[in-house]
Amino acid sequence: MGKVTVLSAAAAVVLFIFFTGSQTAVMEENSEAVSPLQTIQHINHTMAENNIRTSRWHIYSRHEGTETMSHAEMDLFTEAYMNGLDMFTWSKVGQDHENVVWEGKRTDIHSTVTERLVLSSIRVAKDEYRAYHAYDASMLPSTSDEKSAFSLLFETGTSPEWMKHSEYFVRAEGNGKGNGSAAETWGLEIADTFSAKIIEHLTEPSFVSLSANTPLWDNGIETGGETMNLQIALRATQDGLGGKTTVTIGTPIITAEY
Repeated sequence: MGKVTVLSAAAAVVLFIFFTGSQTAVMEENSEAVSPLQTIQHINHTMAENNIRTSRWHIYSRHEGTETMSHAEMDLFTEAYMNGLDMFTWSKVGQDHENVVWEGKRTDIHSTVTERLVLSSIRVAKDEYRAYHAYDASMLPSTSDEKSAFSLLFETGTSPEWMKHSEYFVRAEGNGKGNGSAAETWGLEIADTFSAKIIEHLTEPSFVSLSANTPLWDNGIETGGETMNLQIALRATQDGLGGKTTVTIGTPIITAEY
């Protein structure tokens, strides 16, 4: 097995609640599905068109296993899983009774990329366990080949089986000053560059959130009888002599880091 360090228990119960309480995305079958990198590059280009300087990209996915395993089978599965992904440094980060959480991290300093895999073993009955998976990657924008910067788990034969069929949540963060428009107007202009139909919106004095549907992507989340697959958030702040606006764009929704 790769490098493994046992850390203090902390996250098992929290992660279990997160997985079981997460919103379920709706994904249509598409033989020409857009990859997470293609999606994030599209968002990045659209941000540039709207005078937004991208500061960071994020890719996230999760999966709840349906197969039930005995304790011994789960131990063997966990060991094989980590051995097959030995480019990550694995640590036990949580244990609550018979629930165990393992975390694998990989950082590429030269490409400023951080990737994280989480494998949770959750007891569902006497000597019956299920695996819960999560993956997230964070990267600073680069003019080099972004594709080579990630471990390419979702595009190569090294990909865990669950990631080959999983829904991905993608978001990009950046800063800009707009085109002299109010934040809400600017948000609508950004949505228009995605050919998006606004479904919901929230406006506060320094914050705007828009939920929309764009024909660019097939995935989405049902809300109020409509499918949402694009979220745009703008927050205005004062910065020295002037102001700036932090812009976050995500599909199908904006996910917070966890």
